[in-house]
Amino acid sequence: MSVTTEPAGNANRPHYPVTDEPRQLDDEDMAFIVEYTNGGQVAALREHVLRVWQRAKQELWVYKCIQQFMFLIPKISRHPFYPKVLAAHQESQGQHMLHLDVGACLGQDTRRLMTDGWGQNQIVALDLVADYWKLGKVLFLDEDKMHVHLIVGSLTDEGFVSADNCYLRNSQLGELRRFPHCSCAFQAYTKPTFP
Repeated sequence: MSVTTEPAGNANRPHYPVTDEPRQLDDEDMAFIVEYTNGGQVAALREHVLRVWQRAKQELWVYKCIQQFMFLIPKISRHPFYPKVLAAHQESQGQHMLHLDVGACLGQDTRRLMTDGWGQNQIVALDLVADYWKLGKVLFLDEDKMHVHLIVGSLTDEGFVSADNCYLRNSQLGELRRFPHCSCAFQAYTKPTFP
């Protein structure tokens, strides 16, 4: 993995204070990764999470969500609209459905969707850089089986949305029901970034 100094849009932005000591990871913190890895041993997974966290601190821009281990708990399932998203998916038997995970970071919300029945071909992840997504594959121990399409870019970049090769503009997507989701993306932007 290449070292990323900071994602686009963070020039001259103060770095979130990084502590050397992680906080204690309780059972709630570990619940989803234990579920996703099919009941892996909690103690071994906790050590794995701490190693990945240390790696993130050394190699990547440390956002608050990384510093505070917020990447362990999917936020999408706590959203009041989530039951409707699940119901629509079940009602349609997954046909003509697409979920866009904006600010996917390490991919915890994408993986929550997968554990709740969404197919990898029904999810598109979007982030400013690919490094967090790649580290998420290490974190969730699914490097060889995670094939969700990742789009790297910024929704605030006019060229990104209008690009000819943009996956989201594919004419086959016209009939899909789309569910965009964005839980922690705005911390990556500074005020001058927005039009």
